[in-house]
Amino acid sequence: MNKKMKKRQEIIDLIVDILEPLDYVKAMWEAGSTSFNRTDEWSDIDLMVIAEEKEIENVFRKVKKCLMKISPIDIIYDVPAARAEGFYQKFYRLADISKFMLIDLAIFPIDAKYKYLEREIHNEPRIYFDKGKFTFCKSINKKEFNKKLKEVKEKLKIRTEMFSIFFEKEMKRKNYIEAVDFYYNFALNSLIIALRIIHTPFHYNFRTKYIHYELPDDIIKKLSSLYFIKDEKDLKEKFEKARKWTNKLLE
Repeated sequence: MNKKMKKRQEIIDLIVDILEPLDYVKAMWEAGSTSFNRTDEWSDIDLMVIAEEKEIENVFRKVKKCLMKISPIDIIYDVPAARAEGFYQKFYRLADISKFMLIDLAIFPIDAKYKYLEREIHNEPRIYFDKGKFTFCKSINKKEFNKKLKEVKEKLKIRTEMFSIFFEKEMKRKNYIEAVDFYYNFALNSLIIALRIIHTPFHYNFRTKYIHYELPDDIIKKLSSLYFIKDEKDLKEKFEKARKWTNKLLE
C-alpha cells in the first residue's frame, strides 16, 4: 500500500473509531470508486452513514473534530441539493492532504427511502459497521425498471425531435455561445443517455460518470471526437453527427 492509500485508510479508520461506538449511528460504508474497485491516487473518499435524524448535525460536528486531528480543514461545502433527496451531505478538503482526497460524507436518516445501496446501480459497498441490517437493500424490480427505461427512451425521442430547432436558430442568429451550450447540454447529453440505455442501462442517468470504464473503446473514441470543436462550421457538422447517432440508437 503506497503512502497516499495509507493516509486514505487512516482517515477512514479514524472516522469509524469515532462513529461506531455512538448509539445513534447505525451503519457506515464506503461507496464510489471503492465499490467498483477503481480507487487510485485521485479518488476522493465517499463515506455513507445512517443515523438518527435528530443527531445528524452532531455527527457532522464529530467528524469535523475528528478530521482536524489529521489536518486543518481548508474548505467545507454543504450540499443543499441533497436535502431534496432526503439526506445530508458535506465535502471536506484537508489542508495537509492531497487536494484530490476530498472527504464526501453523506448522512441518511434511518427512514430515508433511498440510500444509494442498490447493487445493480452502485455495486458492492465496503461496509465498516452495520448494527442491524441497515445496509440491506432489495434488488431492483427489473420489470418496473424496464418500464421506466422505456419511458425515458420515448421521452428522449420526442425531446430530441422537438428541441433540436433551438440549436439551429441560435446558429442562424450567430449566437455561438448559446449554440455551443445547447450542443453540450442537449445534443451530447441526449447521445450519452441513448448510449447508456444500450450499454449500461442501470447507469442511464449517470451522465458522463464512469463512462470511460463502461463504454466500449471504439464508442469512447468516436464520442471524444465530438467533444472538441474547432469553429462554427465544425460545431454545426458535429451537432448533425450527434443528432444522427442519437436517432439511430433510439430506433
